[in-house]
Amino acid sequence: MLFRPYPGGVGSRGIAGESAREGYQHARGRRRRKDGLRVTLAAGVVAAGWLVYRMAAGERRLVIEGSLALLLVGVLLWRGDSDTKRWLRGAGGEVATASVLEELPPKRWEIFHDLAVPGSKANIDHLAIGPTGVWVIDSKTTRAPVRIGVLSVRFGERRLETDAVRWQAEIVGERLGVKARPVIAIHCDSPAGAPRFSRQGVRRGGARIILAGDLTRRLERGRRRLRRGDVQSLAGDVLEHFRPASASARQNWVRD
Repeated sequence: MLFRPYPGGVGSRGIAGESAREGYQHARGRRRRKDGLRVTLAAGVVAAGWLVYRMAAGERRLVIEGSLALLLVGVLLWRGDSDTKRWLRGAGGEVATASVLEELPPKRWEIFHDLAVPGSKANIDHLAIGPTGVWVIDSKTTRAPVRIGVLSVRFGERRLETDAVRWQAEIVGERLGVKARPVIAIHCDSPAGAPRFSRQGVRRGGARIILAGDLTRRLERGRRRLRRGDVQSLAGDVLEHFRPASASARQNWVRD
């Protein structure tokens, strides 16, 4: 296992990366089952081909040999479609962001990790509520070079999509009755791929995109929008309207 779920500290609720860990376990199970099927098919191809080969003669054997070889190669190269590494990278990014959010003063901030979006299979990586407002945070980890364009941010040749986190912020805003602002926190595996963001990040596609190391600075240095009582009240509303995305975390969900 390349990561551990992050339970958070004082003022935090939920387990960062837990639903991604469960996704990894499911994906790994599917991969193992498909690998077992692949081995079984390969053994069946070899057995059937050998029987037909023994019954054939002359040029037919050459045809059978070629067909058997192609079929066997196809079976051996066939792979399942479960990207287990993707789940691990996603969970690792969530755990890293949760650790960064731990820097926020617990007396002024309420932090939630890995919340299920009501009526959907999607999950909210992190939800932070503090003096500067309500923030919906999506964690992204990449090994590709990060490029900042006029209209978008790209990981290599792939455009970083902001639709999901903007939609999540809309859902949170509707449920809590306040404006929620979407943020994407980026973790770069390679220093060579680190983008030249300002410490405030950039705004692209309706969301704030920022290096994870600068996240708490950005959250704390905004205009004061909420009093302590407002923060606590909104935290109670989160407990009322949202649940953990992972099955295991639901068992320990505490309603204050």
